Amino acid sequence: MGLPALRNDPQYERVAEKPRLRVVKPQATSRPSRRPAAVSRKSVQRVYTSFVLLVALVALLGMGRVWLSASAAKASIEVTSLQSQIKAAQNEGDILEVRKSSLATPSRIQAVASTAMGMASAASSTYLDLANVPTVASLKTPSVAAAGTTGSAFSRMLEKAVNMAAGEAHQLLVGDVGLASE
Repeated sequence: MGLPALRNDPQYERVAEKPRLRVVKPQATSRPSRRPAAVSRKSVQRVYTSFVLLVALVALLGMGRVWLSASAAKASIEVTSLQSQIKAAQNEGDILEVRKSSLATPSRIQAVASTAMGMASAASSTYLDLANVPTVASLKTPSVAAAGTTGSAFSRMLEKAVNMAAGEAHQLLVGDVGLASE
């Protein structure tokens, strides 16, 4: 359970051995040394600066490539979104065109006119040529102006009736043209 006892006999004492070392002098050889004799601080600084610039350039190019890839992915997503919006708008346009066609059929217009507006089919058709019809401003002739001095209330009422009839005729004409042009 322990270490053996040491003897204190001088006869068993150990003599410390000295290591056998010797100094070796360099020999002159023809081969170059591994390390250059004089490396200047300036050349080390140039190598270090070049290395740092090279690493920075590679990092910059890498970041540029990542940025371009991200931009391309974003543009692709936007293109896909716009294509789906275009397709939806085309579908909606097609639906509206079909609806317009169904609403503009002559049979439907006749049915709406007879039921909702109480109109009936005309026995005969008469067409007006409005190319040579004078305007309301040209209807004020000297005889109307003279009538205005004697019966101003009557002339004003007549002028209002003519203006109202002309406005309604214009609305009907534009309304028919509007239906035909759409």
